This record gives sequence, C-alpha cells and structure tokens, in this order.
Amino acid sequence: MSVDDQGAERRPGRDLRLCTASDGSKHARGVTTSPTRNRVIEPRIDDYAHHYAVNVVPRLPSDYPHQVGLTCGEYNVRAVLDAFAIEYHPEEHPRLRERVFGLSFVSDIHRTLAGHGLDAEVRHATELHDESRLALLRGHIDSHEPVILAVGNGHLSRTRDFALARAVVGHFVTIYGYDAERDVFFVYDPYLRGDPPEPLPAGNVERTSEEILQDWSGPFYYRFIGMDHVYLPISVRTG
Repeated sequence: MSVDDQGAERRPGRDLRLCTASDGSKHARGVTTSPTRNRVIEPRIDDYAHHYAVNVVPRLPSDYPHQVGLTCGEYNVRAVLDAFAIEYHPEEHPRLRERVFGLSFVSDIHRTLAGHGLDAEVRHATELHDESRLALLRGHIDSHEPVILAVGNGHLSRTRDFALARAVVGHFVTIYGYDAERDVFFVYDPYLRGDPPEPLPAGNVERTSEEILQDWSGPFYYRFIGMDHVYLPISVRTG
C-alpha cells in the first residue's frame, strides 16, 4: 500500500480488461501498448473518445457486489473508491439514517467521496434535452470520469422493468462506460444479484440510452427535493 500526493492510502487496483486486436495481440481497452516493452501508454482523451466504439474509464472496481438492505449509495461509493484504489473509511459517528440506510442522500455521497480525496460535484441536467444528457454522460466517460446517477429503480430483476417501482423507489447507479455503436451504457447497479449473461467491459449490467433516460427521470418526488436529473462525475481532486 502506498500514499498518493493527496495523502490518501492507495492499493493495487483492477487491471483494465484486455481485448484482442486484428493482429492477434492483446491490449487494454482504450490504451495502446509498446511493441518492444510490456508497457501501457495512456492515450490522449481525444484519441480515447474518437477511436473506440466501446469506451470504458481506465479505472474500474475489482468487484460489483449486491447491496445489503437499502444501501445503494454506500455500495456505489465503495465501488468508486475501489476503482481509484482508495481505502474506504466510514465516518466514526454516522447519522442515524446512515446507520440504517447507508449513504442515502446525494449530499452524503458527495461528502464521503470528497473526504477521500475525490472531486464529486453534485450537478443537475434538468435543463438539458435528452440527446444533450446522453452526450454529457459520454463526455464524462471520454474524460475518464465515472458518473453516479440518482435514478428511479424499476429494475427489480435482470429481466423485468417495473414502471410503478421506478416511479416511487429512489436509487443510485454508476456509469463506467458505453458502446456508441450499440447505444448502450455499462452500469453498476448494486441492486442486481449475480453476474450478467455475458461478460461486460465494465459494470454488472448494460442499459440502453432509452433506459438510462427513463430511469434518470427518477421517482416522482425527486423534483420536489431537488434530485431530478442529479449526477456526480468523479475525478481525482487537483490543487
């Protein structure tokens, strides 16, 4: 374990998934490797954005566990910290609601990530139209930033979507990548159990753009508490 420039404890993170090029060589998605040395070379962001239909942030969690109880916020935070190789330190004296529900408010998520040395500004996409919202999410992925979304949870299983549940159940998920050609996003949804039917480049489920927009509208009460179309792009704090 080492200590980074911000003083946060860091531990080895997950290696990027490998894919096979046309010449048979293997490389990590979104990066190039030196032919003479086994060395990963980070691409420029514009290369990363425009040369890969499947675009995944370079730092991924080591696992995508199923949440215990109503603790989706905490599980998303733990996964993000794991991706950035930062050890999670819960507050010594959490509020009563945090003891019961974990990090249930968006302010809890912001405070916890900021306390671990990450930028996690709470933002709203309320004034944007749908295509701009999707472009915004892809842009953060292109900039190597996973994005936590406050959503309505209609996905009570991997195979069924319940509109009524989505209208009343608040939830958090994290986007770690997208496939531009197939118009899907790679998402960590801690409510889901088990593994996806097919291996994914990131996350534990893929959601179409239409599903992302539908979920991001949130339950009906989000608009009354300032959580409609809330998102938190995550990056390492600088300065």
